[in-house]
Amino acid sequence: MIVALDEIPRASEPCDPSLDWRPVRDHLAITSFGVNAFLGEQPGDRVVELHDEEGGHEELYIVVRGAARFVIDGVEHAVPAGSVVHVAPETTREAFATQPETAVLVVGASPDKPFEVSDWEARQLRASGGDEVGSAGQREGWSWPLECRTVACAARTRHTHGSRACTTDGSNQRRDPSVTRA
Repeated sequence: MIVALDEIPRASEPCDPSLDWRPVRDHLAITSFGVNAFLGEQPGDRVVELHDEEGGHEELYIVVRGAARFVIDGVEHAVPAGSVVHVAPETTREAFATQPETAVLVVGASPDKPFEVSDWEARQLRASGGDEVGSAGQREGWSWPLECRTVACAARTRHTHGSRACTTDGSNQRRDPSVTRA
């Protein structure tokens, strides 16, 4: 199947509804690795939420078009289209578009383990009304993690899930606070 990233329906998310997340894996029913796309319409739009991968996923980000500013463990990196960024699981990362119409593709999986849909992706797809495993049919036994059933997520307030911050304060979810628009 061939599909443009812009043609994959946008999914809504309970903990950061401002991200323009396109669930590529789910749309194409891929079962051997995780892959998603994030789109930024304007400079300053968030294209990767602030997070690390507690579950051990290695991630490879590909800037497909536009450009992005990645912040990896507090260090900023300008990343133009055609570039790749490999991020180890324990590394904190986020990214913002620096050009209009930026698209970032992310591929991830846990080393030395068979692929499983992450709790994060399953939660987001379920909230969007999608199938968290595409056509793989592995929904049985899956349950919502407690973290995004909290009042704080529903109220879009800043809070943490264990050691991880949930950036749902509503003020800069989609926007990089260092970028201003006229």
